[in-house]
Amino acid sequence: MIEEDIQHRSLLSRVSGGDETAFAELYDLLAGRAYSLALYVVKDAQSAEDVVQDAFVSIWRMAGSFDPRRGSVKGWVLTVVRNRGVDHLRRLSARPRATVDIGTIDVGGSPEAVWEEVVRSVDSELVQDALCSLPAEQRQVIDIAYFRGLSQQEIAAELSLPLGTVKGRMRLALSKLRTSLGGADGSDVR
Repeated sequence: MIEEDIQHRSLLSRVSGGDETAFAELYDLLAGRAYSLALYVVKDAQSAEDVVQDAFVSIWRMAGSFDPRRGSVKGWVLTVVRNRGVDHLRRLSARPRATVDIGTIDVGGSPEAVWEEVVRSVDSELVQDALCSLPAEQRQVIDIAYFRGLSQQEIAAELSLPLGTVKGRMRLALSKLRTSLGGADGSDVR
């Protein structure tokens, strides 16, 4: 680890002097971890690539501001990536959201019918953004329930999870979707 950090510091020092070759080497060494972190934060491959690119442009510009007393180069780079990922998510959440009053939709009462009507009623991009913002475990149970039509008991059996865990994930996911697809004032979609 110490050797690795010495190598990273040397490269970053050269990057601060405008050395493009050193920047390419530093990128090659850290881009894989940077992409993994960005993907974890933004939950979308294309957005993760954009975040990593934006982060490394910032690293190129800010290389001289690195302070070795505050940590390793790798830690600093990953912090820049994480911050760019959070900024990306904030920009997405600042976009105006469509509102739908689910209570006014007449679909005969079945959950599948309600979901189909919501998907048709709300701009599909907003729904996709809301689904992508869910943690992977919650998104998984929503996908299985609504797009494959399995019951909570069937989901629990398929995923080898306790029924209570599946119910909890479903409840949290639906609550987050309600908030995400609610009005700009944060009101629930019902």
